[in-house]
Amino acid sequence: MLRGANIPVLSHIEEPVRDGEPPFFVTADGKVGVAFELPLVDAEGPDFGNRASLMTALLGRVRPGVVLRFIQKSGPATELIEKNSRSQAMAELGWMKNRLILTIESGQTAALSPVSWLRGLRKGRPDSLSREFARLQESVDFALIRELGGLALEQTAIRQIFPTFQGEAVATRKGIDAGIVGVMRLVRQGTLPVDEDTLALLRESLIAPYEINVTVRKLRDVRAQYILQRRRGQLAASLSSGNSIAARTFQQTDDAAAETVLAGKGLVEIEWLLVLRRRSEATLREDLDACQRMLTRIGDAYIEVQGAAASFAATIPGSEPHYSFMELDDVAPCYLPFAGRGASEDVDPRHIRSLPLHRRDGSLYSFDLWRNGYDGANCIINGRRGKGKSVLANLISSALLNDRSVRLIKVDVGGSYIKECELAGGRHVQFNLSEPSGLNPFSAFTQTEYAEDAAVILSGFLSTLILESRETMLSKEMLGDVERAVLAYAETRPERPSLSDFLAQARNFPR
Repeated sequence: MLRGANIPVLSHIEEPVRDGEPPFFVTADGKVGVAFELPLVDAEGPDFGNRASLMTALLGRVRPGVVLRFIQKSGPATELIEKNSRSQAMAELGWMKNRLILTIESGQTAALSPVSWLRGLRKGRPDSLSREFARLQESVDFALIRELGGLALEQTAIRQIFPTFQGEAVATRKGIDAGIVGVMRLVRQGTLPVDEDTLALLRESLIAPYEINVTVRKLRDVRAQYILQRRRGQLAASLSSGNSIAARTFQQTDDAAAETVLAGKGLVEIEWLLVLRRRSEATLREDLDACQRMLTRIGDAYIEVQGAAASFAATIPGSEPHYSFMELDDVAPCYLPFAGRGASEDVDPRHIRSLPLHRRDGSLYSFDLWRNGYDGANCIINGRRGKGKSVLANLISSALLNDRSVRLIKVDVGGSYIKECELAGGRHVQFNLSEPSGLNPFSAFTQTEYAEDAAVILSGFLSTLILESRETMLSKEMLGDVERAVLAYAETRPERPSLSDFLAQARNFPR
């Protein structure tokens, strides 16, 4: 137990009574909750806007009093991922593992007197727990959580989100000696505009390992209006002094009050905490100072000293918010750590052809040309000489060749992949214009129904053959003439298409 802090203690975990129910945890003081793991959303992905809208909808549909706690952890990992072409290499290099846990907790404690507890045990479950869990189910849109990809945590995973240190932790000058732990709090919003991916960008600058812990609780309409009106009165008193900051805040508060009344929006209280665990107090102090400077983009962040113990306790499921700020429920997602540029993505073991790569934040990305939802038929590897373009291309090829159903044909100008072809047991074919190759590119017309696509590819092939000395490419006009000639040939439906047959029939072919 921390001095000056009430640490929630896990009492037990109740197994689901009906199919489809998640297990729920019960703290020693009677708080009830459920826990899910959510996939982090890639802020650069095509589905980011939809996921951000779902997160806004989740906050909008929560009933007042229920606590949503977002626990996002980032730290280095050296786990051996599923077998593929780089499993051992990624384990040696290490990567950044990102996890997002969502707990949904009751806003009140279940009445657990010794008599009711014993009576409930005889029936299989205390009545107060059943009522509190039923109330929790009615207060949250669990279907929306499943749409966000949420998976209910099992018992072992639920126990891991509660503290495991034993004995009494010691408060240090800038943290808590339980590891050593430091806590930073966002005390108010910033003046700069923010959106759903602002925090995603900031997370790249935070020094791992770290934990972002955000609790959100919707206020009842009556209480929200009371708080806004009281704040409005306090700010109005300072307007006579000509304080421009007070005047701007007054206007924002007045606008928030109008929006909650007229637009049906809700007001939520948010507690935003950053937790760092380090091996020495000197390192902790240095990293806290660095992170404090980075967080100025979203607001004023203070390093907890005297209140470090109580703030640390506020990060544990079942705890009450310690110090929060107010925000509209449709703006609150801007402060939730549900997105990142390069969210961790598990490598599907069924796709042995996938290639794990590092994203900007060090997390894993599984590159697979045939994975579900991937709609890119082409990719460009760009970089200066000596920066690893050929190495990356070799890695992609090696990953693809893990799948025996994949047949790989690589066209190489310059001979960079001859050695790779030998190592993979492939067949190397060299082309030159003075010798017949034995390949017939025009046979594509008999192997596909997409004649126009084949014509475009063949036009590029022919355009290279007819280049004259010192020419690097054909003009747009001449390239158009080549494409029209190839398309006209394709429309004749040749039985045995070939270069010779094409040249015999193509009357308008240039050169």
